[in-house]
Amino acid sequence: MRCFFFVLLTCAISQVSAQALKDITIDQSSNGKVLSTFLQDLEKVHDIDFVGDMNRLEALTVQGIEKPMRLLEYLDSFSGIIDVVKISEKVIVLADKNTLKNTLTNTKPQYLVLSEGSHGSITGTVSDAHSQSTLTGAQLYFPVSKKGTAADENGQFSISTPNTPLVVAQVKFAGYDAETLIIGWSKYATETRLTVKLFQTSKELEGVTVTAERINENVVSQISGVEHLSIETIKTIPTFMGEVDPIRSLTTLPGVSTAGELASGFNVRGGESGQNLVLQDGATIYNPSHLFGFFSAFNPDMVSDITLYKGAGPASFGSRISSVLNVSLKKGDATRHSVSGGVGPVTSRLTVQGPLIKNKSSYMIGGRISYVNWLLHATDDIRLKRSAANFHDITAKVLHTFNDKNFITLSVYNSYDDFRLETDSVFSWQTFNATLKWDHTFSDKWYSTVAVTSSNYRSDVESQDEIEKFSYYNAIQSFGGRFDLTYAPVEETKFVTGLESTMSRLEPGKLTPAEESHNIPFQDMQDQRMIESALFIQGDAKLTDRLSVSAGLRYSYFVRLGREDIYTYDYNNMNGRYPSVVDTVHYASGAVISTYDGLEPRLSVRFLVTPSASMKASYYRGYQYVHLISNTTSTTPQDYWVASGPMLKPQMGDQYSLGYFQNFADNLFEFSLEGFYKTIDNAVDYIEGADITLNPILEAGLSQGKGKAYGGELFLKKTRGKFNGWLSYTYSRSLRKFDGQEATDIVINEGKYYASAFDQPHNVSLVLNYRVGVRGFFATNFHYSTGRPITIPVSKFSYDVYLSVLNYSQRNEYRIPDYHRLDISFTLKDRPHKLSRYRSEWVFSVFNVYGRKNAYSISFDRYGKAKKLSVLGSVFPSITYNFSF
Repeated sequence: MRCFFFVLLTCAISQVSAQALKDITIDQSSNGKVLSTFLQDLEKVHDIDFVGDMNRLEALTVQGIEKPMRLLEYLDSFSGIIDVVKISEKVIVLADKNTLKNTLTNTKPQYLVLSEGSHGSITGTVSDAHSQSTLTGAQLYFPVSKKGTAADENGQFSISTPNTPLVVAQVKFAGYDAETLIIGWSKYATETRLTVKLFQTSKELEGVTVTAERINENVVSQISGVEHLSIETIKTIPTFMGEVDPIRSLTTLPGVSTAGELASGFNVRGGESGQNLVLQDGATIYNPSHLFGFFSAFNPDMVSDITLYKGAGPASFGSRISSVLNVSLKKGDATRHSVSGGVGPVTSRLTVQGPLIKNKSSYMIGGRISYVNWLLHATDDIRLKRSAANFHDITAKVLHTFNDKNFITLSVYNSYDDFRLETDSVFSWQTFNATLKWDHTFSDKWYSTVAVTSSNYRSDVESQDEIEKFSYYNAIQSFGGRFDLTYAPVEETKFVTGLESTMSRLEPGKLTPAEESHNIPFQDMQDQRMIESALFIQGDAKLTDRLSVSAGLRYSYFVRLGREDIYTYDYNNMNGRYPSVVDTVHYASGAVISTYDGLEPRLSVRFLVTPSASMKASYYRGYQYVHLISNTTSTTPQDYWVASGPMLKPQMGDQYSLGYFQNFADNLFEFSLEGFYKTIDNAVDYIEGADITLNPILEAGLSQGKGKAYGGELFLKKTRGKFNGWLSYTYSRSLRKFDGQEATDIVINEGKYYASAFDQPHNVSLVLNYRVGVRGFFATNFHYSTGRPITIPVSKFSYDVYLSVLNYSQRNEYRIPDYHRLDISFTLKDRPHKLSRYRSEWVFSVFNVYGRKNAYSISFDRYGKAKKLSVLGSVFPSITYNFSF
């Protein structure tokens, strides 16, 4: 194989003082010299540096010099076989065209020179050329050695280089123009890292090609149970009323489901929605939806990418036992201003970005607003005509670069929802989050991140009833700090250590009657205060060419603090369904009520069976110190969080997984089969007839026991071509058991295992995309899942004055009807033109094509008559216009 070479040339100096490169001259005395020797002589005389494979130049001689001439002019005479590129006043690049022709793409290569000390490995960052946001998963690939790597969640990469004087590298990412780099090294160069900026492309086929290489990363990656979706992929999936929804897109992947049609939240591997940690730029989102899940809390124009860990994830994540959803926001364009947005039938959005200080500081701000009422009032349903619903949100991010080693970002998110459904009560909820982060680079191998976060969530109910007028709210406020230190010595080896601590105040509920209302008593559940801290270390290492390990250890510590009154119960003396309260202990402000701690090990092992196939096995343990209290399977505004304490232990989850991953036909197809088994200690459920709203003795109505979930996940994907898409199938069981082994636990379902509310044995998603020319894109999404478990009356009898007494089945013994739905969409883009400043597209979509009346819930009246509730029981067409300029 022929190799490449760079020649790096500096300005020559005259006898004593510096001479400009363009002024260096040669004469007839050089004729007949071997070109490589001639260049070496120039290095000594003019203090310049030639970098390249000098052996390749020994076949060439200097000739044809008839009179003194400039060096650059003479080197241009080799243009038929050598690319001559001036890098600086001390550097010229000479690249053998015949050697490069088999590795270069149609794109014009970019020539780069790094410091000689960095030869042997390359580190750097890949980002969007306009927004400056880093591109997680971007690929750096060496076509000669057929070796590559992917950028991490910060857009950074590190890889060893072939032992040659120059290297050809290709950088790709879905939806962006590929970049070809020719990299050399010189003692006069000062840069030690690559900074690669990619431009968004209008040629969609290139984006699909890049996706194939990202799929290969799924085979060789070290951590199992990870799902990654770029925003470009998310935008291809048909959605309700044309609004791009990152969370709903995740439910098309194996192991991820939802409780019902457009239900808020999501479930991972049989877990509850409250067992998912949802982060946006590091700040916790407690309710990741608008209008009960009709729309996502995340503005798609602001999102860079989404990563879901179907387990506790790396040791740097904690506090939840089911999954971690990490959403990264884009950074603003530090070079020019731009505007993008979209107009749909029920929502509109607008995003503006640009430089504050050109090439140093940037801003990006996006907002959305809804106008759903016209749709509600246009129906024939009298209940909907009397209803109203609205939401708006705003997301902003500011970046300032002090130098190439220090930059800070500030992210802010604020949202508000309200709705009224044929009642005199208005339900509303709001979120305000902020993240301030400082990234510092010590060297090519060491860098750190310091972050301060604030997460605030509040839910309100305002009753305007003339007799029972009141206001109610629950809330959670968190403030935390975090420090991460990363060491990446070589390719595929990285160590992260750090610590974090979060202080939270939880308000489970407070009801205040209006002054004129005498029928509603004042009620206030006690505030709960807690601190959750953790130390962690995570290491990812390539042990051999086939074996890689990702291992981590996290130590978490939880403390619940006063001021608060804690009740003591006598479970041998029941007061109805509840145990009797026998004592009350008062804790002063700041006093320690209870503490819990635990070690959370994580281990993931990957073994390459072949270059395109791997086996992965993993184990995760996590502790969860807060609990979501809800009497529904879907998150609602009246749900609230409570902390662990003397009567409520933290949940502990252990998960095991084993999977096989295989790519076929040069990464055209991806196949994976993964099994998992998960156990939960101290799982929480409610006793029969438990009252969870404004109940000061809430813990007495809860029981803790065992939980387990197990299943298998199959995934098949075609990654490129006009016709592409994926099929995912999940078989999953989620069971609970409360046998009253602890004195404070109450038996449920006779102490036998029963299906949890999130048990859905079969879950199928089929996503298909077909490209029509360069402007059209047709997409379809079909989803099927087993109906959720419910408890129903199986018989009834009359007694004395009671005409009907219902006798219910065992808990969750029956199921609602199975769920299935088909959605389609067609996207028509404007004519591609790279020089155009304005781009737009039309999205035509139909949600629930065949009008299936899927059951969201089944309820029963006092006589046992069933009633099915369908949230969306008809066809919903929509048209959305998206633009950017």
